[in-house]
Amino acid sequence: MTVTTSSFKSTFPRELEREIFELAARADPWCIPRLMRVAWRVRTWVRRLQLPTLILLRKKRTRRALDDKKGYPFEDDGLFRRVMSIPPSLLKDSLQNLCLHSVADAVAQRILSALIRVQNLWIVHNPNHPSLAPMISTLPLQRLHCTPDNLFPPPMPLEFRPSFTYLTHLELLQSPLPMTRLAIQNVGNQLLLLASVTYFAFSNDALSYVCSTLLRDWSYLRVVIYKATKTSAQVLHLDLDEDPRFVQMVCSEEIKDWQMGDVWRRFLVTRGGLHRQTHLP
Repeated sequence: MTVTTSSFKSTFPRELEREIFELAARADPWCIPRLMRVAWRVRTWVRRLQLPTLILLRKKRTRRALDDKKGYPFEDDGLFRRVMSIPPSLLKDSLQNLCLHSVADAVAQRILSALIRVQNLWIVHNPNHPSLAPMISTLPLQRLHCTPDNLFPPPMPLEFRPSFTYLTHLELLQSPLPMTRLAIQNVGNQLLLLASVTYFAFSNDALSYVCSTLLRDWSYLRVVIYKATKTSAQVLHLDLDEDPRFVQMVCSEEIKDWQMGDVWRRFLVTRGGLHRQTHLP
């Protein structure tokens, strides 16, 4: 019996072949550039899967909180070099979820300038460094987690651009700098310009002073979440507790919650009783 090379040609159905390559790409995103060289059809299948989520951290104590979650890259010199070597075309076509925590300016600017499809951004940037707000404002974001300094860089507030019309979920994280009463009021006034936002969360206690105004004047606001770090946290103002849209939750690992998925849907809201509180599942 004569065996030819044609006898070994793949007889996999195209659907099964695609599933195999996509499974390999999801298991190890760094192998995608090699998979893309196999065939044009494989390139089409796996290109969009390269780095759908990227987490870059500088603080080691923050990184340790993520060590039990496998499948995501963590901060180290090798990772930064690999990210910087990725062609911009691959970044913009695949990356949709991005977390930047106090990374170097060059890395943050390199990644943000290459993105056109990121929809979910978690960013904390050193306020003493040049502001990244102009770059953030050009992204078609649907969900944004940042500090007030990142969104409203002093001395003038950011002029919002049409791209923010897609923004529906906004969380303002604890600011590394103290906020004056005037700055708090200015943040509240600027937030009202984001007409498409329906979910708003904050962990900065100072912002509680403008929450009543936001609940009254923010057109399509459906939920306001106060994120506390202690299990014994109480509502800051009784008038907030009277509004059915206001809830509390206890959160000690913000990045980890963001990393695990859609944090907005993960919280089970108990709406009965005097103090409505959100519990982690």
